[in-house]
Amino acid sequence: MKKVILSACLVAGTSVGAGMIALPMALCKIGILPTIILILGVWFFMYVSGILGIELNLRAGRGLPLGKLARLYSGPIASSIGTISLILLIYALLCAYLYGGASILQSFLASHVGWSLELKSIVLVYAFLLGLLLIFPVGSILQVNRILFTILLVFFSLLVCGLLYKIELSHLPLLDHSATNLRSWTEAIPVLFTSYGFQVIFHTLTNFCDKNPVILKRSIFWGSLIPAIVYIIWTISTLGVLYRYAPQEYQQLLAGKLEVGQFIQALAQTASWPLVQILASVISILAIMKSSIGVGLGLFEAWQEQFNIRRPDKSILLNIVCVTLTLVPPLIIALFVPQLFLKALSFAGMVLVIIALLLPLWLIHQPKAQQIKAFYTLVEHRGLQLVCLGFGLLVILCEMTNMLVWRG
Repeated sequence: MKKVILSACLVAGTSVGAGMIALPMALCKIGILPTIILILGVWFFMYVSGILGIELNLRAGRGLPLGKLARLYSGPIASSIGTISLILLIYALLCAYLYGGASILQSFLASHVGWSLELKSIVLVYAFLLGLLLIFPVGSILQVNRILFTILLVFFSLLVCGLLYKIELSHLPLLDHSATNLRSWTEAIPVLFTSYGFQVIFHTLTNFCDKNPVILKRSIFWGSLIPAIVYIIWTISTLGVLYRYAPQEYQQLLAGKLEVGQFIQALAQTASWPLVQILASVISILAIMKSSIGVGLGLFEAWQEQFNIRRPDKSILLNIVCVTLTLVPPLIIALFVPQLFLKALSFAGMVLVIIALLLPLWLIHQPKAQQIKAFYTLVEHRGLQLVCLGFGLLVILCEMTNMLVWRG
């Protein structure tokens, strides 16, 4: 039971973060009732994705990252697809986190400290501080991340209690008129898909649970369900409060004219309790920081591994090069692309489809994988495989529509 709890927390902790902040901004156009249905629907597909990823690791006999799994079952081409997709995913997430974190800090400093700073200046400072942190030993970074997550959970509970206290069931945006608009759904689905991004830890989870299929299945179920419940509560509470007490800001949110920092600031201003006002900003900053550290560390170590093939010593110069490769590309995009937060998360959702559904579905049908008896009969169901494939293609189609039609 202890391993189930710890591993479920690992899955949930990997998911719950900065993406949670974006959900009310992306889902407000369809209303609360469709939002609940959509969150639970996407959770189901991500649960199946989790079982599929664990199945591949169990058949391999040990926990392996997706790139190595692809090489084991299919070959170097599939391995390259997995590796490139993972790098693109992390870059997209870092773009969102650098821009979103700077936007929230800008609003926070202007409101609580009285400092009026340019967004680009804050982006630069935030990226510099993140780069300094990544150079520290991994153990220290993980310790910082664990502390941030613990504080985040405590503060989040307090904030939700404060927001739920203010909402009225008779004044909830249960169904918005724009729910019939195709654009409302194409913009919401990829962002929501990104918020369940726990697929990068399957190899760690497999080894931690000693390759026990029962424990792993329970861990994936509860670890993915917890974020779904958190997302529902968060979306209902935030949209309910803004709809009731800040109708002007709510209309701006519907129109897509509210930056992430302005959204958090509007949420804080609706609260009559000073503590809740501060919590709204602090939680958002903590969520962005936690997510930035997590994905940044993953890409930083990936670059280190590439250079260590030729250079075994981890020198200061090597660390600087790896930090530069990790942060400079998303930093440049964050500096020059306006309203980047939702755009980057939506693009990340399209890339995540390859990692979470398309590549695993391809690998499970390879001869090397088929030689081993299935640990979970669920992944052998052809109808379910086709439904998951169809959903994955739908997410990609949504984001392609966003890029070529709505934003084009």
